[in-house]
Amino acid sequence: MIGIVKFCNAVNDRAVIGTTGYDATLIEKVNQVQTQAVSLFASLYENNQAVKDALGPFIKTITKSTLATGELVKESDYVHFTAVLGAAEKTAYPINTNEVSIINSSPIRKPSIIKGNIFYHQKDDSIFFLPKQVMNVEYTYIRKPREAKLVLKPVSTVDSDYLVPSTTPGDIVDLEWPESMFNLLLYMTLEKLGMEMKEPILLEYANLGIQREMINTQPQ
Repeated sequence: MIGIVKFCNAVNDRAVIGTTGYDATLIEKVNQVQTQAVSLFASLYENNQAVKDALGPFIKTITKSTLATGELVKESDYVHFTAVLGAAEKTAYPINTNEVSIINSSPIRKPSIIKGNIFYHQKDDSIFFLPKQVMNVEYTYIRKPREAKLVLKPVSTVDSDYLVPSTTPGDIVDLEWPESMFNLLLYMTLEKLGMEMKEPILLEYANLGIQREMINTQPQ
């Protein structure tokens, strides 16, 4: 986990923002960056162990029912589907969308919970199960990161007025990312603040075993 005070101090040291040591919109930018990072790296999750480790804190396992149409409605914090652990307490098998009609007409593979012929496929960024009926599904997905928070309190001395992090419970919410992602998130935040961070980001990508061409991390 990355401490948000430490992180913001690192950003401030590099960007030299604000006379108080903090920028009023910094936390907003940090949250934009971490949401952007989860979305960008999610597609690399299955094939890159370093990315898998980085996104580990955001893997969520739940059990919920499909609709009568077989659709599994996504959670509000959903980012990327990872795996089905079971459906109707049985194994569910992934298929391609173009296999649906073939499987439905197959006398051997025709979808049936009783026979254990349960399949799922992704279409238009949604997940559908066969047979088309209500069933409990246990699955994992990458969720959105919780929003970091840093409340500042004014402090006055004879010589100056300044802001310090609050000590009130709930006023400080750290980043859930592992420490190994500190530098990359730092450089992405600095890039969002308008600084040139191409080379440092390329180096951090190399440490993850990926190339920048694989994803787009230009500030948005």
